[in-house]
Amino acid sequence: MEKRFLWGTATAAHQIEGGNRNNDWWEWEQLGHIKGGGSSDIACDSWNRWRQDLDLAQELNTNAYRFSLEWSRIEPEEGRFDPEAIDHYREMLQEMRRREMEPILTLHHFTIPLWLAHKGGYEHPDFPAYFERFCQNVVPLYAPYVRYWITINEPNVIAALGYLFGIFPPGVQSFSRCGRVLKQFLLAHARAYRIIKNAAPQSLVSVAINVQNISPASASPLDRLAAGLVDQFYNRGFLKAMVDGRTRMPFGWGSRIPGLANTLDYVGLNYYSRIFIGFRLRGGFAEVRKAVPRSDMDQEIYPQGFYQAIRQVAAYKKPILITESGIADARDQYRPDYLRQVIGGMRQAMQEGIPILGYLHWSLMDNFEWNEGYSQKFGLYEMDFTTLERKPRPSAQLFRAICSGEH
Repeated sequence: MEKRFLWGTATAAHQIEGGNRNNDWWEWEQLGHIKGGGSSDIACDSWNRWRQDLDLAQELNTNAYRFSLEWSRIEPEEGRFDPEAIDHYREMLQEMRRREMEPILTLHHFTIPLWLAHKGGYEHPDFPAYFERFCQNVVPLYAPYVRYWITINEPNVIAALGYLFGIFPPGVQSFSRCGRVLKQFLLAHARAYRIIKNAAPQSLVSVAINVQNISPASASPLDRLAAGLVDQFYNRGFLKAMVDGRTRMPFGWGSRIPGLANTLDYVGLNYYSRIFIGFRLRGGFAEVRKAVPRSDMDQEIYPQGFYQAIRQVAAYKKPILITESGIADARDQYRPDYLRQVIGGMRQAMQEGIPILGYLHWSLMDNFEWNEGYSQKFGLYEMDFTTLERKPRPSAQLFRAICSGEH
C-alpha cells in the first residue's frame, strides 16, 4: 500500500484537451445536444498546456494527479496506433514522476473512437476485444510510471445516461440494452485487468464507480423497496461482480464471467450527491424532487452522503481511493464548506479503520462538462474560455491548506 496519502485533483481528456474531432462525443456535440450550443473544440487547450496544468496542481501542494487517455487519439483508425499520441501521454507520465506526483491513469473516460462508434460502439460483440487490443498497445509502455490504474470511469453512468435515459451518446432508451452494455464493460474490465497485472504485477487496478446516495422518498415500504432496488442496480451490482465474478440484474442472472472474479484491487469512488426514489405503478420507480439546497448542476448539496458512500463501499473489504468528488459552483459560495465537510467525513471513516488511499478533487479547473457544455463550473481554478486564463478560486487556497496539513 502507498505509504503517503494521495492528495490530488482529477480531469478527463475530452473535457480539457480540445482539438479532437475523432470520437463519439464530438459527433454528439455536432448534433446539437450541448447546452448553449458549445463544443469541446478548444476546451482548456490542455493537449498543449498540460505542463501549465501540472504547475497549477503543484501550486495546490498536491502529490497526485488523475487524468485519462483519449483512445481516439491513440487509435484514430481501426488497428492504427499513433506513435505521437502514445509519446505525448508517456511524456506526461514521465514529467509527473519528475515532479514526484503520483499518476492515477484512466484508460477509458466516456469516449470511444468514431470508427468504433460507427460499428456499434459498446454494443458491438467485439467491444471487449477492441478495448483489450487498445490496452495491449499502451499498458506495457506506461506501466513503468503508473501504480494506480482505472480501467473504466463510471460504467454505470455511461450505461444509464447513454442507454437508459438517452441523454448521452448514442441516445438509446432501453433497459435491456443498458444491461447489455454493463456486461460488456465487465468483460472489457476483466481483459484490461489481466493485461495490467501481466505488465506490472504490483499495480493496483479498479474502476471509478459513481455512487449516488439513494434514499427512499418516504417511509412507505414501497418507496423503500424501490430505492433499494435502484441502489442495487446502480451502486452495488458492478462492484460485486468484480469481486465474485457473477452477473446480476440488470446485466445478468448470476452467471459467471470468466476472469472477472477478484479484479478489484481497490474501490475507486466517485461521489457527488443524493437522489430520492419513490415507487410508481408505471415504471416501478422514479426520482422524487424535494425542496433541498442545490448546486448549479441542480444536484442536491449533500456532503453528508460522502461518509455514507465510503461506509457502503467499505463492505468490499478493499482499500478506497476517492477518485472524484466536487460541486458545480461558479460563485464558489458552497464549495469551501462542501470541501470541509467531505474531508471531515473521510477523516471520520479513516478514524474508524477504513483504509483510504487518497482524495482526488473534481476538478482541477473548469472544463467541458459533457451535455452541460461550459455552463457548469467544477474547478478549483476558474477558466476564462476566451483567453484560456486559469485563475484560482478561494476554494483553491483552502484545498492547498488541506493538502499541506494546515487545515
